[in-house]
Amino acid sequence: MESTVVGLIRLKSGVNVFVEGGGERDYFKFDLDLQFESGRIIIGNSGISVFRSKKSANYSGFKELSPAAFNLPGNGVKNSFTGAVDELVKSIKNDREPVSSGLEARNALELILSMYKSASRGGKKIHIRAGNGG
Repeated sequence: MESTVVGLIRLKSGVNVFVEGGGERDYFKFDLDLQFESGRIIIGNSGISVFRSKKSANYSGFKELSPAAFNLPGNGVKNSFTGAVDELVKSIKNDREPVSSGLEARNALELILSMYKSASRGGKKIHIRAGNGG
């Protein structure tokens, strides 16, 4: 079994998504690295970091990302794993769908398997459509 998967995903909207998982590292690191036209947000097991585009202090005529202040509403950063369990318990108690349902997990697994399928075919494009349970 491969220990690392890397993929470039192009969404129907034209947005490119880069995915990297694994890597046999000697530490646990989970990040969602969201890069936008004028900023970047990194959400992970170490918390949240926000950066905004500002005039470069090093190069004239360029902009660079600089750390920006960001306050979480409520009680601040919660461990994502205990937060997920809390959310599941609340959804059961309140008879509602959880924020992240089994459908999202199924779609994520399909995405991962499609990256392996592409790799086994020499990097050939694989077309998938996000499932909606129907």
